[in-house]
Amino acid sequence: MRTTDRILAVLFGLAGLVGGVLIVVEIAYRGLGNTGYLLVPWNSLSGYLREKSWSAVAVITTGVVLAVLGLLLVLAELKPRRPGLLVLASVHPDVTAALPRRAVSRVISTALEDTPGVEHSSVA
Repeated sequence: MRTTDRILAVLFGLAGLVGGVLIVVEIAYRGLGNTGYLLVPWNSLSGYLREKSWSAVAVITTGVVLAVLGLLLVLAELKPRRPGLLVLASVHPDVTAALPRRAVSRVISTALEDTPGVEHSSVA
């Protein structure tokens, strides 16, 4: 899930960046004394949104879709992840040692493949 988290973070971050830049550009354009819009037709969009009431089918559908997507994201994040490190037993209580799971998996796989009679191994 870590890869999905990173992809979603990049996508949401880029969407926020693009939205922020668009707003700043439009405000600067209007601040320079120009009328209308530069990149995004805000007037037609705001007119369309003003016509819609909270009980309109499009508004309710959009709200339900966004709520379901948010719930799916929350449920996906509640699933516990497999730890990336394998904590090793220690003789001394003040010493903690850990190895990455991938490294342990590679070492075990290599040791298995070096065993006579074993051609291929897969360690999860």
